[in-house]
Amino acid sequence: MLDILPKFDIPTTTNTDVLKHLNVIDKPLDLKLNCVISHVHNVCESLSHEKRKDKKVVQNIMQMFYEYFSTLSKEEKNELKVRLEQTPIIYSIEHDILLPAANVILELPSHMEIKPYLVKCSEMYGSYFDLFRILGVSNDVTIVHFFTVSMFIKNVAGILPLTPYEMECIQYVINGVFDSLHKGDSKELTTAENVVLYLPNENGILKASNQLIFNDDFRHRDRLGAENCFEFIVDMEHICNFPDPPSLLKRLPERFRPKLLSESVKEVVLHSQNKLTSDLAVTLEAFISGDIFSHVITRLIKSWQMIRRKHVSKDVFDQIQYKLKSFRVMTIANLETLLCNEGVPVNSTVRTRSIFYDRDDNIMYVRFKGQVFHRFSC
Repeated sequence: MLDILPKFDIPTTTNTDVLKHLNVIDKPLDLKLNCVISHVHNVCESLSHEKRKDKKVVQNIMQMFYEYFSTLSKEEKNELKVRLEQTPIIYSIEHDILLPAANVILELPSHMEIKPYLVKCSEMYGSYFDLFRILGVSNDVTIVHFFTVSMFIKNVAGILPLTPYEMECIQYVINGVFDSLHKGDSKELTTAENVVLYLPNENGILKASNQLIFNDDFRHRDRLGAENCFEFIVDMEHICNFPDPPSLLKRLPERFRPKLLSESVKEVVLHSQNKLTSDLAVTLEAFISGDIFSHVITRLIKSWQMIRRKHVSKDVFDQIQYKLKSFRVMTIANLETLLCNEGVPVNSTVRTRSIFYDRDDNIMYVRFKGQVFHRFSC
């Protein structure tokens, strides 16, 4: 430069000819917005992957971007939101990280932060909060944010088991989702697009929630063993703060809802057509479906209502009465059952039973040999 352009070795504001020749401009306003967005995206991506950053430099750079964005029209800001949706455009000064707008909350208690996936917005940038809202920053945390965090962790972990810290973060995600479902704050999911809830399977690998099965029937789970057609959610006993996870999972929209083992797998009887005649079975059936037993059950329920001060509706009473009246007993010489996954038999689960109650058909099957029932054992 000194040999070729000695007069312009240090360009200043007076070297307008050189600056013009080099296409250097004073303000980005002369550029097309498309170019500015591309440049900002590249800078933010580069900074987000930089391990050692000068916080003051990053803070000044991002403030320069925010200042420029604030001067744009409403239409241009809306274009920014779409184009920079996946870009780490929001800088957290406290945590020295850049995150997409969807991962930053304006009002978030510190104990609810899931660093580095969900953080509170730096108050230092308070004058740009209106801009941040347009870019996608929310005032308060919602269930969608927890879904988004699970997606970020999945993007990092891939097909590998979660690290201890990643599992800790997923624990926060699970309890955040359950807390939202418990409060009924899940309406955002009905309109949310391009979001997935990832939950860990028994091997600690994240899978889409609707591809997993929640174990709410431990007898069936033990009986299935290592059948590879089933992929179960990790045991939530030690990571979930809520007493009844299945009831909360049912509140998820169907496209996010894991299957429940008790609803997916049914135990059925093999060879139910091999019915035997038994006077004992006839007597037992007549007793349970008779008026005396029905009266006893009704009195017990009414006593329970008085003691617990709870109400049982007439519809429930009628349903109980119907179940008792329609109860049947069937005796079979060789009582065997197996599990079916949504109607498909799992042949490795065949077991000999002494007694089995089919809730769907309201029939009790009993293993019978000779003139007496085989000893009852489940």
